[in-house]
Amino acid sequence: MKQILIIDDEHQVRSVLKDMLEREGFNAIVASDGKEGMDLFNKEPADLVITDILMPNKEGTEVIRELGKLYKCADYCNFWRWANFCKNSH
Repeated sequence: MKQILIIDDEHQVRSVLKDMLEREGFNAIVASDGKEGMDLFNKEPADLVITDILMPNKEGTEVIRELGKLYKCADYCNFWRWANFCKNSH
């Protein structure tokens, strides 16, 4: 089962996205800010990260940059566009 990490500081957004994704058969985990999100990702790497951009403690842009530096390939989504952040093509 594919695992998706949702990072957003708004509880309602996290809850709605988690419910929708789990109904579609994904395993969804949630974090309330970028720091918590990176901690979760480092413990349980996700196949996809959905992140808000403006959050306390660590913004989504910082999360995206860190994932790009730490991992060869990390898929991510922010609420403005989908992107595949890979150094090497599959």
